[in-house]
Amino acid sequence: MEEYSVVVISPKNYFLFTPLLPSVAVGILHPCSIFQPTRHITRHKSRNVSVIEAEATDVDPTNKMVTFTGTFPSSDALDPALTGSTDNSEIKGATSSTSIKYDYLVYAVGAERLHDSERMQRGFMDCLETAAFPGQSPEEVDRLLHMVVVGGGPMEIYVFYFSGELHDFLEDDLKSWYPELAGKAKITLIEALPSVFPMFNKQPITYTESTFKESEIDMLMKTMVKEMKERSIVLQIPNKSIKEVPCGLVVWAAGNKGRKITQDSMAKVPTEWTN
Repeated sequence: MEEYSVVVISPKNYFLFTPLLPSVAVGILHPCSIFQPTRHITRHKSRNVSVIEAEATDVDPTNKMVTFTGTFPSSDALDPALTGSTDNSEIKGATSSTSIKYDYLVYAVGAERLHDSERMQRGFMDCLETAAFPGQSPEEVDRLLHMVVVGGGPMEIYVFYFSGELHDFLEDDLKSWYPELAGKAKITLIEALPSVFPMFNKQPITYTESTFKESEIDMLMKTMVKEMKERSIVLQIPNKSIKEVPCGLVVWAAGNKGRKITQDSMAKVPTEWTN
């Protein structure tokens, strides 16, 4: 394998251990605990591996070219393959975009992001601190401490981990840190289909639902989200009536849209290359 030259292009210079992202979302772990610098991994490889911190913006499958944008040293300005683009980083070099050829392309842009977990953590802690602020009415405290998770399919498995981590935090830590809020927090899972993991067999469905019931996580099956407001979520329940539910935090996991580069690349693939 030494004859291979590998180039890693990524907008982040680290790899995430994604199963622990829910622990970051509720503040149990610091983000530094779940990532490993990319160069720390690649430097121990016997073959030639280079790392470029940049965002891939275009893939040309016919000519086997990848275009990416990032911050580069000014010495690269002499490269004739450079193309103009916008560099949004704080530190800007003389070159911000270029393209390279490839023989084999491994496309793995991923979906889970550290930024999302950190955003969830900020929202979650804001709900707690706001609920603990003196003078809040009991109704407002109940709203702020109602956490809603939307989506119950297999692609949302990390949200299930988040629900479990959130429940453990509310049960184990909230009583010590926010004793005045203990017992007031509530978690609700909303799924439009009749059960969680609807495409799996009965065993994982039964196990998940029983575990959530034991944890007192409310599950609203056959329920659709019709509208999201600043302080509530509007639902269509199984009898087709509309119900507005106050809540402090909503975690949306009812489906992921493909990134633009993914959609653009799929459109360029010749028909004869597809099944």
